[in-house]
Amino acid sequence: MSNLLRDIIPGIAAIVIVVIYYRLDISRSESVLQRWAAARRFEILQSQRCFFSGGFRWCSHKQTVFSVKVRDDLGHEHSGWVRFGRFGGGGYDDEPDIIWREHETAA
Repeated sequence: MSNLLRDIIPGIAAIVIVVIYYRLDISRSESVLQRWAAARRFEILQSQRCFFSGGFRWCSHKQTVFSVKVRDDLGHEHSGWVRFGRFGGGGYDDEPDIIWREHETAA
């Protein structure tokens, strides 16, 4: 095996591991968001994962924030930010922090 190939393989392996971890984290985050919405009988109209703190003043790298627009079972639409995880330790089992925007609309 050439020296160049021997030097490249560990870098490629590291990139593959990071991409797999990132995809699994996205999948897990979206699953938690879906369960959160279903438990509150919300229909998710829009959701986007925020890579920064969204509407929150701070957020750790162990937390996941989504910008969401949902419809409740009465037909009212709400939008805001939902943050899952704990500041220091991650984990998605806790109740999320939610910041709703001020306006609501009836569908």
